[in-house]
Order: sequence, then C-alpha cells, then structure tokens
Amino acid sequence: MRTLDQFPAAEVVNPDNWIGVKQFAAMQRMKPQTVYNLRDTGGNLPPIHRRAGSTRIMFFVPQVREWMNDPKSFITTTPPSPPPPADSHATDARSVRL
Repeated sequence: MRTLDQFPAAEVVNPDNWIGVKQFAAMQRMKPQTVYNLRDTGGNLPPIHRRAGSTRIMFFVPQVREWMNDPKSFITTTPPSPPPPADSHATDARSVRL
C-alpha cells in the first residue's frame, strides 16, 4: 500500500478525497464506535491519518479503495450464532402449556 507522501499533492489537499469515521462506518455498514474499537484493538482498517494538532481521524479515499479491493481486508466480527436445533420449539417458553 502506498504511503500518503506518494500521492500527488493535489489529491492530498482535495477535501473530497478525505472521509471521516461516520462516512467510513456507513460504507462498511457498521457503527462509528466499531471503527474506534477496531482501531484500539489493532483491527484490520485502512491507514488512519490525523491532521496536525487534530484528534479527528480521517481516511484517505484512494487508500480506502485499495483496502476495499484487497481480499485480506475483510473486517471480521463475532461470527453469528449457529441456528437452533430442529427440535428447539419443544423447549421454547411460548410453546409450553401451563
């Protein structure tokens, strides 16, 4: 993956080439807090940038595109629970007669 200084200066300065956490989270169909949690735990995210003196996290759109096209970039969360067994309706509280 290219570093920020390898991009043309016009691309770096253009505000349309930057997205914040909310926009990135919306693209990935997750909550913004999940992005912060992944950042804190070393999760698989595209490179994160901060402007000098700012705490705001920004993503550079060309790097996000590269990251999205990389097959190893899929964000993994807790796997879904397996479906209940076929006879689970017998133990369901709604089906128990009193």
